[in-house]
Amino acid sequence: MNPELNRLRTAAQSGDPVAQFNLGLVLDRGVGTTADPVEAAEWYGRAAEQGQANAQLNLGVLYYEGRGVTRDTTLAAEWYRRAAVQGLADAQSNLGILYSKGEGVRRDPVEAARLYRTAAERGNDTAQYLLAVAFEDGVGVSTDLSEAVRYYTMAAERGHGGAQHRLALLYWRGRGVQRDRRAAIGWARTAVRNPVVARYTTRWMVRDAAWASAILAVLWLLFRSGLFRSR
Repeated sequence: MNPELNRLRTAAQSGDPVAQFNLGLVLDRGVGTTADPVEAAEWYGRAAEQGQANAQLNLGVLYYEGRGVTRDTTLAAEWYRRAAVQGLADAQSNLGILYSKGEGVRRDPVEAARLYRTAAERGNDTAQYLLAVAFEDGVGVSTDLSEAVRYYTMAAERGHGGAQHRLALLYWRGRGVQRDRRAAIGWARTAVRNPVVARYTTRWMVRDAAWASAILAVLWLLFRSGLFRSR
C-alpha cells in the first residue's frame, strides 16, 4: 500500500475537506493508484458539501461528463454555480458554457457572456476566447470588434490556439484593428506551431466546421504570403 495515500485517506476520513478534495483528485487522475472515478466522486462530494470550491468544480465536471456518476447536466450546473460564487474562474467559464448551450440551465447568452467576462478578468483563457467570440458575433453582447480583438489577444498571449487563429484573421482583414499583415502572419505562425493545435487539428477539422474553416483560412494566409516555411 502507498503510505502517502494511506495518510491522505486517514485525513479525508477525519473530515478534512482539503484532504477529501486531494484524495478525490488522486483517485480521479490515478496518481500513485488505480483511477477510480466512482470513489473520486464520493470524496469530491464530501468536500464539496463542506464548501471546498475546487471539489465543487471537479464534481461538476464528473456530472457533466458522466464519469463515476450518472450524467446530469443540471447537477453539473449547480456545482459549477457553487464554485463560481466563490470566485473560481474555471467554474465561471464552465457555467457560462452551459448557459450558452442551454445544458442543465435555460439557454441565456447574456448570462453566458457575463460569466465569461468575470472569468476572463480573472485570467481564464477559455473565457477570454469565448467572450471574444461573443463580441465578434454579437451573441449575448453588442457586436464590438475592438473588444473581440482585446480578448482574443489576452487569450492568444496565454497560448490559446483558437484565439491565435482568429486574431491572425482579424489582423489580416483589418477587422476591429488596423490592418497589419506582419502581425497577422506572426499570429498565424504561432497558431500553426501551437502544440495543442498541432495535436488536435485533425479532430477539430472532423468535428467542428468552424474550426476547420479557421484553420484552413490561416493556412491559406500563410501560403499566400509566401511565408509558410520553417525557420
